[in-house]
Amino acid sequence: MRGFEAFRRGDLDAWLNEAPDEWHTTSTFPGVEPVYRGREGLTALWEFMRAPWEMEAEIERVEDLGEELLVLLTARVRGKSSGAEAEWKAAHVISEKDGVTRVKNYLSWEDGLAAVGLDDSPP
Repeated sequence: MRGFEAFRRGDLDAWLNEAPDEWHTTSTFPGVEPVYRGREGLTALWEFMRAPWEMEAEIERVEDLGEELLVLLTARVRGKSSGAEAEWKAAHVISEKDGVTRVKNYLSWEDGLAAVGLDDSPP
């Protein structure tokens, strides 16, 4: 969770020190790659996400599923130039296999819950 706190503070170096080896995106947003790997890739992801937006997120629920960790969060962004705001419920599924830590992102709690085989009952 130190990586999450570093991200919230806007501390790139601290986030990179705690970041996973691979970050799998939803590939929903124009210009975003499906996977970012290593320090260089994660720096590019950071810049892509944080350059146009002020971001914040709150962890709402964490489920330790043994081989995976499910994190349900509420994300909020505000455009730095437009001031437009958006909020959504997102999910991260964190896993480690063969020494590689991966984060897979989902645009809804329901999708994240389904990815790990849980129902969508409220936290």
